[in-house]
Amino acid sequence: MGRFIRFSVSSAISSAISRLAAGVRQTAAVVRALVHEVSLVLMPRGCAGCGAADEVLCPACTERFSGPQWRPLPGLATGRVWACARYEGTVRTAILSWKDHGDVEADRPLAQAMRSLVRFCCEDLALDAFCSAVVGDPATVLVVPAPSSASSIRRRGRVQVQPLGQAVADELLRMGIDAVYAPALIMRGVTRKSVMRSGIRDRAARVRDHIAARPVRVRLAGAGHGRGGGAACRVRRLCWPWQLRRPRRCEITVEGRPVLLVDDIVTTGATLGECARAIRAAGGIPVAGLALALVPRRGLDEDV
Repeated sequence: MGRFIRFSVSSAISSAISRLAAGVRQTAAVVRALVHEVSLVLMPRGCAGCGAADEVLCPACTERFSGPQWRPLPGLATGRVWACARYEGTVRTAILSWKDHGDVEADRPLAQAMRSLVRFCCEDLALDAFCSAVVGDPATVLVVPAPSSASSIRRRGRVQVQPLGQAVADELLRMGIDAVYAPALIMRGVTRKSVMRSGIRDRAARVRDHIAARPVRVRLAGAGHGRGGGAACRVRRLCWPWQLRRPRRCEITVEGRPVLLVDDIVTTGATLGECARAIRAAGGIPVAGLALALVPRRGLDEDV
């Protein structure tokens, strides 16, 4: 009887929390929309892809990022790198505006495109099962961005791929896959942009032996802090927080862990290939690559 009462109380509390959370989400959506409209009045802008008025990324350009593409890439466990779109037309314009012209407002729609790509890959590849299979037991998936050179970070003022990698890790968590964003690769000794090299061999030579893995400090959740777990878990997290460990920062390495590599543009695949080599050298398992766009084979020498 007592067990039944506890279950009923938990269900009632969970239902109330769910309704409250739905109301908060709706309010947050209204506030975001209002802020967006006010910002467009104060600081008018055009779509990053086609220039349409009062849009960060218009629906037509957003739709162009929803056509998953893939290319074989040796060195990855799946043998594939996936992308949201082909690097051409308004997709190319939008990425260049975001990447080289400081359009940070485009972070949100581009991150959303990466979330959609993750959902597609999980369905197409059974990514969670694949990651467990290559390691041998369930393990935290590391979402590792392709590193940028120090000069690139100084020029842009930030690590460009970070919002994409964070979006991938967040979406995996939302789907119930234990994942963490971990910038575990570093690039040294590269001073020239990839666009200053033409041809596959030159692009590969630019990064060869210049990327290495390193330990990285990440924030890991204690038991019960992960997302999901059903209504009862949500109630315990909210009502009995003293029973749970707080999220902690700890140092991890790629050794023995499945790794998803994330980049913005894949041209020849040389950078992701070198990233995969560095991950393997450190004892990790590079599973697959994810990117915003793939450069068509005929456009490998374009200015990217």
